[in-house]
Amino acid sequence: MALIRGDLLPERLRRQVLDAYGYRLTKENRARARKWYGKRSLPSSAAFKHTDAEWLRTHYFEVTRSGELSQVRRHAVPAALAE
Repeated sequence: MALIRGDLLPERLRRQVLDAYGYRLTKENRARARKWYGKRSLPSSAAFKHTDAEWLRTHYFEVTRSGELSQVRRHAVPAALAE
């Protein structure tokens, strides 16, 4: 397995990551985050500072040798911990 930064993933895997990690609080993901947490309200819009592109650029994901997202290690690794 290899750790690959989100913005360097192939388009197909990037879409899978954005669908799988619904907890991210980005500008583009407000509605999905609300459903994920089941909350009626979310923090003010000031809490949504980052875009999905920025989030992908700052997180790494486990990719198997066959080029798929790991089903075993299902967490986004912040860039500071991956390097």
